[in-house]
Amino acid sequence: MDVGIVGTGNQIVRRVQQWQRIDHVSVVGITTTDGSVPDVEAPLYEDSRALMDSDIDAIDCVTGPTETCSVACPAIKNGIAVLLPWPVTNTVAEAEAIISAADQTTTPVVGGLTPRFDPARRRAKERIANGTIGQVGNVRLRRRLFTGDIDPLVDVAALELDFLQWVCEDLDRVFVRRGDGIDAILVTGRSTNDTVFHLDTRHDQQDDLISFEFAGDAGLIEFDSRETAGVVTQTGTLPPSDADPMHRMLTHFHECVVGEATPIASASDATAALRIGKALVQSEQRGAPVAVNKQRPNS
Repeated sequence: MDVGIVGTGNQIVRRVQQWQRIDHVSVVGITTTDGSVPDVEAPLYEDSRALMDSDIDAIDCVTGPTETCSVACPAIKNGIAVLLPWPVTNTVAEAEAIISAADQTTTPVVGGLTPRFDPARRRAKERIANGTIGQVGNVRLRRRLFTGDIDPLVDVAALELDFLQWVCEDLDRVFVRRGDGIDAILVTGRSTNDTVFHLDTRHDQQDDLISFEFAGDAGLIEFDSRETAGVVTQTGTLPPSDADPMHRMLTHFHECVVGEATPIASASDATAALRIGKALVQSEQRGAPVAVNKQRPNS
């Protein structure tokens, strides 16, 4: 697969390194959105349209949200597969334009919802879908990140709640509160099937942490990345995996492009996650619960 990368110089350098770990993939061109000249072994094209004309199979879009639509839509219409970034776009209307383009072709478009590619989360989803713990009624999620150069609402909380929406039903409403410190975010809410959820996310000066607990009427599933047990259910323990979610996402994108898989995360999924992010921001601004699926297109 010949892939081109569009984004900022720093993002492109990191992504080239990640693609180099994937077999049967060549980075054959790049386009920067910040005017930089990254030190990578790939031709630098003047803009994304010139890159698309270079006979590539796919575009890895690591742009900012304001630029995604102008890159993704022409690529999709020209039969070029696209891996979308997160956040996918700046507005819901732009994300819906990408959905519209994707709906008119069989070209793979994969949403960059990285948590969906985490092996522990995928195992939990499989067990819940199989009815291992019965009907889920309560969910607790915790996320700690070492880095501070992020938006805790959109970059972290929205992705965590997309994982919840992927496993359970669509989210109905969210309520955001700041915890003990500006970087501590507490989110409560419920899904359309009345599952109650609690999310606690914050920066940590020591290490990253992912933990979740799904409580059903027939059992419990829990996971803590600090433990070695893996995903625990009342029927036993699933072994942990060291697979990097980003590596798995890029591998999955490659498999979709060559016809070996269908997208785990679509443009529609990325748009749904964006609606969650918009609702989180509005809830914090209003100090009140906000309905997830009532976000205006231009918000």
